[in-house]
Amino acid sequence: MTDIVFGGLRYFEPDQGGIAVNWLMPDVVEAGSLLKRVSLWPIRNRVEPDVVIDLARPDGMPLRLIVECKYEDFLLTAEQLEKQWRQFGPGSPGALGEVHHVLVVQRRLRVEPEAYAAAPPEVRSRRTLLLWRDLAAAANGRHRAHGGAPLNAWIDDVVQVLDAVDERAFIGWRSGPGPQVEVDKPFVFASRYWDDPRLTLDLS
Repeated sequence: MTDIVFGGLRYFEPDQGGIAVNWLMPDVVEAGSLLKRVSLWPIRNRVEPDVVIDLARPDGMPLRLIVECKYEDFLLTAEQLEKQWRQFGPGSPGALGEVHHVLVVQRRLRVEPEAYAAAPPEVRSRRTLLLWRDLAAAANGRHRAHGGAPLNAWIDDVVQVLDAVDERAFIGWRSGPGPQVEVDKPFVFASRYWDDPRLTLDLS
């Protein structure tokens, strides 16, 4: 999932890459930002976030995003997040300006305690929790005219993949009866509810 959603950023010019990150995370990255560098699974002192994205804001000030992605039963831990912040956050090599820790997860309630409870206030204020479907919703609502044809085609592909694994944007309740459609998902994305004894209902 990480490479599907963020890997394509490697192939775009700074202006188009900045537009893409703004499309996916408009509450974190301002329109007009430029993509300077994207590193997938960088390793420093045995600490490995999923993505580190360095941008320049419209005013030229640097912005770094430390992105940790989780899907299905892979859980976050407070220790993991603390190590990522220490190794890639403020004061670390290459982090020249503001830093945000972006956590992209499938179930909000499952990870909120680890994401916020153990973190000091100055870190909590720089930590953003997003669902995969939030990315799909933001991408669906984008201003297509701001990006070129290749960028729009790639974002359309990202949304299609998220839709295929049931991380589609919510577009309202169905008003009446309609056909029931079954979508075959790749086995790697198949639900593993039978392995989870908790079987909790998550409405996040």
